[in-house]
Amino acid sequence: KGRDTSFTHTVQQSVLYDSILERHERDFGDLGNNVEEIQRQRRLARWKETYTPLSFKVMSVKHPLRRRMIAFMEWKWFDRFILITIAANCAFMASDDPENQDPNNSHAVLLSNMTLVFQVVFTLELVTKMIAMGLIIGESTYLRDGWNCLDCFIVITGLLEYLPASGTDGSSAILRTFRLLRPLRALRAVGRFKDLRMLVELLISCIPMLANVFGLISFIFFVFGILGVQLWQGYLRGRCYSIEDGLIDYEIRDEVCSTDGMGFHVCREGFECLRNYHNPFFDVVTFDDIGGAMIIIFQVMIQEDWTTLMYFIWDAFTIWTWPYFILLNGLGPMFAIQLF
Repeated sequence: KGRDTSFTHTVQQSVLYDSILERHERDFGDLGNNVEEIQRQRRLARWKETYTPLSFKVMSVKHPLRRRMIAFMEWKWFDRFILITIAANCAFMASDDPENQDPNNSHAVLLSNMTLVFQVVFTLELVTKMIAMGLIIGESTYLRDGWNCLDCFIVITGLLEYLPASGTDGSSAILRTFRLLRPLRALRAVGRFKDLRMLVELLISCIPMLANVFGLISFIFFVFGILGVQLWQGYLRGRCYSIEDGLIDYEIRDEVCSTDGMGFHVCREGFECLRNYHNPFFDVVTFDDIGGAMIIIFQVMIQEDWTTLMYFIWDAFTIWTWPYFILLNGLGPMFAIQLF
């Protein structure tokens, strides 16, 4: 239905078909009625256009090994099997029990063996694609694609886990660091889905467009950080010390006191507030330098237990510091972060 059956169209199709046959006879010889040979030659012609002429400067698309690797890579179940392997690998990593330190436990043995199987599968995939596509020299080679570079990095770091350890603490720490990269294997699935891959690339391409937003937030951090350092440098170190023996009041040693009496927490009789102790939360919460002040500002902006930080300043300085924190709440989660 809807097909053009006119005489002119029939002649045009006949001429087109004859030209195709003539081109094939010129390129591949007289193939007669050998359909399989025609399909094979067409496949080789397509491979010449798709893949680099030489893989590792040795193997052309007609090389038996490379031809088999390309056919295997283009097999529809190749990517499906890799996706299933990635999903199974993620499931086994999620089932790992960090409290189980017995290497002879049945679950630990199974997990170790399956990790080795997954690593072998991913390594074979890497080798297959490198032989089929070429390494890096030429267009459309394996390492010319950013997602393939990520896959290569993950596979190589996985292989480094199986290097023999020398028994020193340094080598053991390095091997543990490589094991921390195992969750990156889940990212390999992103490159297999075109829509998801396109979305991630779109988000990455939008980062330069957010430069003005980053600049605004950095300006807010810097200005409020300098203001906090100028106002409250050293105030969070105040603790109550005994006037008689100079010892700290251990009952309230975690509470910040006011050195000038304007804050909420004033030391009881017989004690004096001195700035000789460390800052709260193991010296993390501090306005002694711009770095510590920016950490506090970030915590206030994300509204993560920010009232505790404000109460520390109330105890040490005065309640009239509340506009600083309220303004940060307005400029942070309600304004600057919403620009993203």
